[in-house]
Order: sequence, then structure tokens, then C-alpha cells
Amino acid sequence: MIMVDEKRSYTMSRIRSKDTSIEKILRSALFVRGIRFRKNVSTIYGHPDIAIQKYKIAIFCDGDFWHGYNWEERKEDIKSNREYWIPKIERNMEKDIEVNHILSHLGYTVIRIWEHEIRKDLDGVCNLIEGEIAKARHRQSLKIRKARITDKDRVYRFYEYVIENMEDAPYSPAWKKGIYPTEEDLFSAILDKNLYILEKDRKIIGGFVLDDKPTEGYEKALWKVENDYLVLHKLAVSPDEHQKGYAKLLTDYAIKEARRLRKRAIRLDVLHPNLPAHKLYRAKGFLHIAEVELYYEDTGLTKFDLYELEI
Repeated sequence: MIMVDEKRSYTMSRIRSKDTSIEKILRSALFVRGIRFRKNVSTIYGHPDIAIQKYKIAIFCDGDFWHGYNWEERKEDIKSNREYWIPKIERNMEKDIEVNHILSHLGYTVIRIWEHEIRKDLDGVCNLIEGEIAKARHRQSLKIRKARITDKDRVYRFYEYVIENMEDAPYSPAWKKGIYPTEEDLFSAILDKNLYILEKDRKIIGGFVLDDKPTEGYEKALWKVENDYLVLHKLAVSPDEHQKGYAKLLTDYAIKEARRLRKRAIRLDVLHPNLPAHKLYRAKGFLHIAEVELYYEDTGLTKFDLYELEI
């Protein structure tokens, strides 16, 4: 049961912070807000103080001293037994980084809260955690998977919708219905199991192709990686879903797939005026390789920028 704001505010005010562990303070506050969790879960790496397993959220309550808050300044305040305390706390800090990395790799959202934040801004901390829960709920409504033959008509309609509604957009991909991408292209990619779709509540809102078929003209560039690469193309997001981070989500998934397949790099091309695409791929670590002219059925011979991500 979720409490109404007035009752919640009163109950939160009754949670004592003096002489109470920060873990207990935060757990009590979350319980008041109707958030259910497990504590000190030994089966999760790093044994988070609080785990919301339904949403794969791991929360750590870090003591300011033990975990090195504002460390470069505060370590100078340690006057006695420095040879013991400084290495000990720095080992804790290194362990925290390791735990964050491993849990993130396992698909967890890691939240670290400082002791002083819990004691001074408990409401703010709870709001932060509720925000992450909301994001996790949203992610669970999303699914990226390989398209199946039974999806082909939905895939065709999705790409047609993108083409029709992006034709006059400032950063149009310049695709043309019936010319590029064709139903034959898309069906071939589905048969080869190289076409991926992003579904939101079972509606296709994004897609891309990841294969080993570079466009003619790629050979003009001096690539960093010569072999064992994949090519990312036909990446699209429904115009109704722009500015929501879905292109980034699809790119991240493509990178993850390439790593799973033990490939050494991903290549792609971007239409020269498409500034948002340039910004996205540069932010994801892709290196600009060259400007070349490529021929596509929809654009003819046109200037494109080639990018490569070493994996």
C-alpha cells in the first residue's frame, strides 16, 4: 500500500537518524513509501545493503569515512596510524569500483548513497531511488530481439512509417519507399537472422541490421580492424519515439551483440548532413575514419562519413 503524502511526511519525520545505522534509516524510509526490497543479499555480488530484485537495482549505503568521501581532502585529516587507515580506505574504494563494474555487467543498476546524504536529505535519496525504479519499469516494457519471419509484415510497416514521416525532417535518412530499404532487403535480413527489432508494449518502435556485408566503397577507407567486423545499418527509431534515448539503446545492443559474437569491430556509415547520428556514434566511442562517396539506391552517389568502433 502506498501512503498519501501527508501520512508519509509524518511517518518519515518519525524515522530517527541519531544513533541509527544509515542502512536502517533508508530501509525504513523506503518501506514507508511502499517500496519492497531485500537486505544484505548474499547471492548478489558485493552483498548490497538493499536489493530491489524485481528491477535489478542494487543499493549501497556508503559511510563517508570508510568509503572515502571527498577523499583527496579528507585523507589529510587522518593524523594517526596513516599507514594503516589510508591503504585500507583506498582498498575499499577500489573494491567499490570493482563491484559497480561487475554488477553493471550483470545488468544491475547500481546506486551508491553517501552517509551524509541519507542523514541530511532522506527525501531526496528516496526520490532518486523511486526515479530509478520508474526507469526500470519503463525498460521492462521494452524488448530488443531478432525479428522472426512472422514479424515480416510488421517490420515492413515500421520502415514504411519511418520513411513516410521522416521525408521532410531536418535530418532525414533520405530513404525512399520501395527503393531503400526494400521489402526484399528486409526479408533477407530476417532470414539471415541479422535484423533486430525494438518493441515497446509489443509494438515495433525501432530496428537495425547487423551483418558482415559492407556497402561497396567501404574498401576505400583505411580501417583500424581488417577482419572479424560487423556492419551496422538501417538503424531507425519511430518518429513518434524520438528524443527518448532509443537510438542509443539500439546502438548499445548492437555493440553488445558484436562482443557476444566475439567480433573485433563495428563499421557504419552516416549521411554527411545527419548531425544527430554523428553525435550519437561519436558519443558511443566510434572513431571517424573517412569521408567517402557511396552509392545507395535512394541517395545515388552521395557523401557519407565512415565510422568504426574497436571492440
